[in-house]
Amino acid sequence: ERATTEELARFVCSDCGRVCRSYTQLSWHIRDAHPGDLDAAAHAVLDRDAHRVADQQAEQPQREHERREARRKPGEPRVSPRPPLPPPYFADIQLGALFGNMRTFRWYAHQELIGTSNHDAPSAIAREQEDTVGSLQPLLIDARRGLSPMRAVVDGLLDKLGLRFHTVTIEVELTPGEPPVAVVMHYRKLDAMARFLFRFVTPEHCRPRRLVERSSGDRVYADPYSGDVLLELCGAIQARDPSAIAFALKLYWDDTNLTKNGERSACPVSVTSLALPLEQARQPSNGMLLSYLSKVPDRAMLEVSDARKTTVRKLLFRAQMRHLFSGMRDRSMISLVGTTAVGAHGQAERIYPVVLGLSLDYPKIAQVTQTLQNQACWMCYARKGPGFWSHESFDLRSNATQRAHIGRAWALHPHSAAARADHTRPLGLHPDPNPAFEVVGLDVFQGTAIPLMHFCEHGTGQKLMECTFQLMQSSLSSRDFKALGKQIDAWITARVVPLHMTKCAFSRGISHYLYGAYINPLDPWEGTVKFGQIASADTLRDILRFWRLLLVDISPGCPQLLELFTVYFEWLELMYRRAHTDGSLRYASDLNEQWQDLAISLFGKEHFEDSIKFHAAGAHLADWTTGRGSLLYYNDAYGELLNKSNAKEPWRRTNYHRGPHGAEEQMTTVVSRTDLLKLLLQLAERADASPAPPPPLASPQLGPPSRLMGVRETVCRIDLGAAQNIHPSLLQLPFSV
Repeated sequence: ERATTEELARFVCSDCGRVCRSYTQLSWHIRDAHPGDLDAAAHAVLDRDAHRVADQQAEQPQREHERREARRKPGEPRVSPRPPLPPPYFADIQLGALFGNMRTFRWYAHQELIGTSNHDAPSAIAREQEDTVGSLQPLLIDARRGLSPMRAVVDGLLDKLGLRFHTVTIEVELTPGEPPVAVVMHYRKLDAMARFLFRFVTPEHCRPRRLVERSSGDRVYADPYSGDVLLELCGAIQARDPSAIAFALKLYWDDTNLTKNGERSACPVSVTSLALPLEQARQPSNGMLLSYLSKVPDRAMLEVSDARKTTVRKLLFRAQMRHLFSGMRDRSMISLVGTTAVGAHGQAERIYPVVLGLSLDYPKIAQVTQTLQNQACWMCYARKGPGFWSHESFDLRSNATQRAHIGRAWALHPHSAAARADHTRPLGLHPDPNPAFEVVGLDVFQGTAIPLMHFCEHGTGQKLMECTFQLMQSSLSSRDFKALGKQIDAWITARVVPLHMTKCAFSRGISHYLYGAYINPLDPWEGTVKFGQIASADTLRDILRFWRLLLVDISPGCPQLLELFTVYFEWLELMYRRAHTDGSLRYASDLNEQWQDLAISLFGKEHFEDSIKFHAAGAHLADWTTGRGSLLYYNDAYGELLNKSNAKEPWRRTNYHRGPHGAEEQMTTVVSRTDLLKLLLQLAERADASPAPPPPLASPQLGPPSRLMGVRETVCRIDLGAAQNIHPSLLQLPFSV
């Protein structure tokens, strides 16, 4: 950007006086014209970085507004944004006092982030101290002790902020007298995480608002604080505590492989603040690791019979959820009196943390809600069969009704697990007690979001494309269909690859991602066409981008297919909207019925009557959005990005097996220190970018007048003509002489 005339004075070289347009140009000038002046070059680079950070802070609200307007779809309501986020509150942490000086903190943070071990730290410290002898800010670290003193300081900050991980050993006993199965769980307290995340927002970001569209008068549902659930919950909380604040949180967890062969995996649980704007809420840096849900050790599973392995996993998962949600139950002190936390505005507030929603894939949804997997919907009473493709409406589930059904099963059959299972099977429910029923603000059935990525790209979109290929395969001979497949690959190579419009490289066409390419790479179009596991969400999303154009060029004689995918893509666009109105939700429901009817008429209902994804993706969009805002706040695609920073990267920093509790203990240590140091470095950059207030102008010190000045006579000489021009009352002065 070109600087204005008033700003040019800031970009002047102190050596030669050259005026530059920006700090970047000034640093380049010093690098090229004054190569020997290293101090000036260093100051220029630091000034440039500070100027860039300051510009980003100043332009961030406008940039977010422009990005929001650019992404707003035609017909999508315009929502007034929340107030801009101030810097998070960390005035109670003085880095210079804790680490001795800022140079020591920056050097230590850099070594910790790049993964310097305590074994290599002494030599690195000694070399740094030897190379910078006489520096204005010495490196205040004892080389003989390595990074241990600095890590002790960071661990103290973790305890102060409530970010330290706790360890609990969970024992599951199947039969009295047999040794229990023990698993170590690492977790942070959820109420402490809520107090920490509140430092990033203000009370204005946590107040519910009822949005109405001016033109139609319909309700507008955008962020979670515009939904009916928080409006009702905040009203109930403020009825007994008018100054209270409901602080909404979201949890995400999913299994992720730590090694390529899948031998080691982890299940990280992450927590995110829903008071943040959408742009910040979906950034991986704002998702904090809450826990690792450990699995049963392989050695322990070998000692358990096959019939009891499922029982062990269920008991272990319920025990882990009970520890995870400890302190957040409906009758806990936090739910009754709240907790005190300091916001970004620097003042202490009374907050009530609530878990508003869960973001999971479908196997985890069935596990948390304890509904029968692939047999019943977790949000309503629809069972597999005609209910999954008909447009019949079913009653919604809730914590109260499901708790009553489970309690009735236990009252009728207190000693028979099989009888209890038979009693709740028609309801699509397991009869086991569910710890998630007791979480404050969470209706585990209506509060578990529809996973957009797993139900759209990996669900209905993938199924419709496979059915299209199978329809073509059934109408053509084997030879003609293989020729059509080669034509499709050639079309993609010629039309899609040169445009560079996709994330994935389709250099070998679409057949590379089919299951047939794994069976027979020389003839991938042989057999039933299905996508293989190599087809990721990005791959399927890229295919959907050019799928309709592919149908126009390859199969122009089937208008029903074009109509199906035209309606489907319009419905899919509504699913990914940032804001909805009552009218758009009704329109989305109509589109859902249209594309489902078209799909059944083309491909047959046998492909969809057993698919939970075919039912829940469109049937419950209105139920979720009116209660908890846009689905984008709970998108599972953004949650999967957290697995990289919270599981895979910490795994590479461990020695994989050593330690009393294995690699998970080392992973929690790496995550806790890394998260805090990244945040403190950002705060240090903000402090450097913020200009220091100018010192007040010193008033001159005037003493009492001396005696000579006090008694000296002053003679004033003035002409008569000049005197009469001083004041109108002196105009008659010449006549008085």
